[in-house]
Amino acid sequence: MRLPQYIDEMSKGLVEGHATPSLTLRAPTTAVIDGANCLGQVACEVAIDFVVAVAPTEGVAVALVRRMGHSGRLGQYVEDVADQGLIGVACGTGALDGHRVAPF
Repeated sequence: MRLPQYIDEMSKGLVEGHATPSLTLRAPTTAVIDGANCLGQVACEVAIDFVVAVAPTEGVAVALVRRMGHSGRLGQYVEDVADQGLIGVACGTGALDGHRVAPF
């Protein structure tokens, strides 16, 4: 279902298929990840890696991801966090075309 969307976004330069997200700001319990316009799933995995590494010792962790494409099903990221024995909340701003999604 999403493949045509991703191809269209890449052909228009809205998403960069080879971009690498980076951790641009880090505090003890928070992080900002710059997706560099990568596919959203790639940037979200960086966020999840941060959260599951920090939350068990600090008690909480928050990651913000910016400049990325469509992230896929938000529930998957929350399930990944829950699999580590943690509680997670994921939400997003929605696509540029006005499509909106409620927080999972």
